[in-house]
Amino acid sequence: SDVCSSDLAVNADETRVLISTETDYRIMDIASGQETHVGINLSMPRWHPVEADVLIGFNRRSGNIQFQHLELMGGGVFMTQNVVNISALGFSNLTLGSWEDASTDGRYIPIHNQSGGGDQAAVIDTVTRQVAVRVDTGGIDWVGVSPSGQYMAVQHGSRGTGNTNGLVIYDVATGNLLGHATDHGEHGDLGVDAQGNDVFGTVAWSDLCANGEAPCFSVSPLP
Repeated sequence: SDVCSSDLAVNADETRVLISTETDYRIMDIASGQETHVGINLSMPRWHPVEADVLIGFNRRSGNIQFQHLELMGGGVFMTQNVVNISALGFSNLTLGSWEDASTDGRYIPIHNQSGGGDQAAVIDTVTRQVAVRVDTGGIDWVGVSPSGQYMAVQHGSRGTGNTNGLVIYDVATGNLLGHATDHGEHGDLGVDAQGNDVFGTVAWSDLCANGEAPCFSVSPLP
């Protein structure tokens, strides 16, 4: 099969699946198993976390990078809406391989931009179409926004507790650096615990597990 199962994603009402093939992104109806939409023209698309028929992602047209909503219509047709002109906000070289999911209401999206002066991490408010927080920093692996939209998480590749080490947390409203969720560079996911608090979950090697011979699953609060 030419379908990459690692990129499957289910929409908000669990009726459709986003599939990455060798040539494009496609939509499959779960009940029938039939492909309903093909040739999705978005870079690294994701499902909108609330609107079940909407995909979100980036598109470069006429030199501008647009953050778009792609609404699925009947007959395999899409309706495209330009939500935010990312280039007009000063971001022109996005690293989409590190593009993480939006906040759970779909309002806030994270940005990792590479410029001549170094890396930039940011969160965009798609309602106001403005930058909520922007930080110039180095050594970024990925940038995420917490499910609540309150925090920006910046993962660095090096271990430590400096401003460019580990997983650094910023307040989206103020831009203040709040501290570290972890001091290492292991990959993980932002989520919510049973009490509704934003957390970071990861599997990492630690002396606490079999004297460092086995990985541990850990959950860290934000901030």
